[in-house]
Amino acid sequence: MKTNTVLNSAIIGVATLLNASAAVNTVYITGSTAFRSQTFLGIKATFDGGNPQLAARGGSALDGNNANFMLFHGNVGGVETFVDCVWSGSEAGVASVAQPGSHPTYYLKTDGTVAYTITSSNPTSTETNSTPSTSDLAFTDSSQSVSLTPTPALVPQGAASPAGAVGVVPFTWAKNKNSTPSAAWNRLVNITDAQARNALAGPNVAAAFTGNSADISQYVYCVGRNNGSGTRVNCLAACRYGITKPVDQFFIGGNPSDGTTLVLTEADAGGNGGYESGGSVAKALGIDGSCQQTDPNFGNSGWIAIAYLGIGDAKNIGGSGLGQPFWLTLNGVAESNGAIEEGQYNYWNYERLYGRVGISGFAATYGSSLAAAVPTQLGGANPAANDTSIQLGFMHASKPSDIGDPFHN
Repeated sequence: MKTNTVLNSAIIGVATLLNASAAVNTVYITGSTAFRSQTFLGIKATFDGGNPQLAARGGSALDGNNANFMLFHGNVGGVETFVDCVWSGSEAGVASVAQPGSHPTYYLKTDGTVAYTITSSNPTSTETNSTPSTSDLAFTDSSQSVSLTPTPALVPQGAASPAGAVGVVPFTWAKNKNSTPSAAWNRLVNITDAQARNALAGPNVAAAFTGNSADISQYVYCVGRNNGSGTRVNCLAACRYGITKPVDQFFIGGNPSDGTTLVLTEADAGGNGGYESGGSVAKALGIDGSCQQTDPNFGNSGWIAIAYLGIGDAKNIGGSGLGQPFWLTLNGVAESNGAIEEGQYNYWNYERLYGRVGISGFAATYGSSLAAAVPTQLGGANPAANDTSIQLGFMHASKPSDIGDPFHN
């Protein structure tokens, strides 16, 4: 008995030591939906072998790169690691990292109960943690200084300039799909900064955008993001509307959009309402037929919607992956790599990666690694292309601030 007791005690002691030495690292990341496909590639590149297990929920891409929830699992530097992501928007991401108590974030579980599968459905209640987790890192389409959560100051990751920058994220304006378009819809091909300001303030007759006096029988409605979005911040900054000024935006297919039902309703939430993600905006714009539907606000026959969104989502208007026929030029300039790289087009910003206050240990180490890995996954330098991101090294233009006009270096 005594021998067995001693042996059992020894086995338990060894097991305890083994468990203590078998470290598991977990890092929680949130933020930009417009940049998540690039972040997706960067995260994969940080894992040993570059091919971690993946659970993805709430996206349309077959590889999971635009999912709202992502859970990566594998080894980083030979150590078992979970990278857990919730993409809720840049503004929401900054708030989650800077003031987690005011913006709780619920990530996918890392206890082995979540299957490593890719589905378009959002996670079930049994797949996410019942208590919020402290977010370690946030990707944001604008600087913290213009965010709704400017303090406490977060920790820029990497060594690029401006602080925390990992690349450039471009955006575009677009109009909704109409297989049987009106004359006004056909003539609506450009928007200026002044017209964008008017659109954000409320519906206007199409003539205000086309310059054609015949286009007064249909109104143009602005579709956009809620105030948790960096895409929205950049839109309001680029056209000088005012980043914190209330907007008058609309849903055109429910919230979130189901991509099939054409219903025009006001996104009224004190001027802060809008879609949660750019994917929902793209789905909404892809719903056909507004030019023949009665305008519920003015009683006219037909109406038109315009929206602002990231390039990856804008390419999927209508679900085809080729949404460019619906894109509008901005101030007479079409969005392209070349137009951004040379300073002709102003609706873009630096994508930044921030760490939480006091970030340390594996989270800090991983933040530095991710800031180095993401730029290698970005596009640019092909002038005619419409890449969803651009490497800093390809930029011949800079922005002095979030609200500053680009200038050629």
